[in-house]
Amino acid sequence: MKKYIFLCFGGILLGIGILRGYYLLQISHVPRESNGKNVLGEQSIPHVTVLLNEENHSVTYADISAATVFDALSEVTTKHHIAIKIKQYDFGVFIESINGKESGKDYAWLYFVNGKAGDIAADKKTVKTGDTVEWRYMKPTY
Repeated sequence: MKKYIFLCFGGILLGIGILRGYYLLQISHVPRESNGKNVLGEQSIPHVTVLLNEENHSVTYADISAATVFDALSEVTTKHHIAIKIKQYDFGVFIESINGKESGKDYAWLYFVNGKAGDIAADKKTVKTGDTVEWRYMKPTY
């Protein structure tokens, strides 16, 4: 009886996974308009540009799919094998280090969206298609 229940449960999970994969495949092929909506009028995942500025070195990553500033950073660091350390707090995520550069009292990783400094945690700040997300390793001004 336990074996039968286990097999049924596994079959249900497999079926859900297949249906979800099919759905994601279908929506990934829906053309987008310039306003970030697909031709069906539904909002799609925004595409942004991400800049990583480490003191005298800057790298730009274009066409990054992300819903938040943190999603954009995560996408870049995952895709380009860049080391990142984070810490989750009640207020949101804190970036401890990117590419070995640690946040501390003298320098920290701060984000900007379209040149404007972030005012909430990076995982709470949403972005829209065309935004430029910049992560600067700089002296904090608090």
